Amino acid sequence: MTMKTIIAALTLAVLTTEATAQTDSSGTISGYVNADKLHEWCQRQDARAMYYVAGILDALTLNASNAPVCIPAESTLAQARDVVCKHLRDNPAKRHYNTATLVWTAQSQAWPCNY
Repeated sequence: MTMKTIIAALTLAVLTTEATAQTDSSGTISGYVNADKLHEWCQRQDARAMYYVAGILDALTLNASNAPVCIPAESTLAQARDVVCKHLRDNPAKRHYNTATLVWTAQSQAWPCNY
């Protein structure tokens, strides 16, 4: 099974499981998963963190020409999650940055593209 197939399957699993969004009193979505929440998931809900990372990586691969991510084909989603969780743990002062940016930064530092 390829990494792309695994990412697609896990993304589908995330989309079909119950999730709650932050909403205001009118029911309007008021926020998305921030890096602090992802860090919390890394510590307590590793599967949820993995699915979230998988979704971001899937989106990044669709736009690889602008933000290349060179994750080895033989790597696993658990490794990708671990890279992100370690980055969040080691860089608490950066958790106010955009979560997708932090996921990309963690992956690109762990597996730099060699052009």
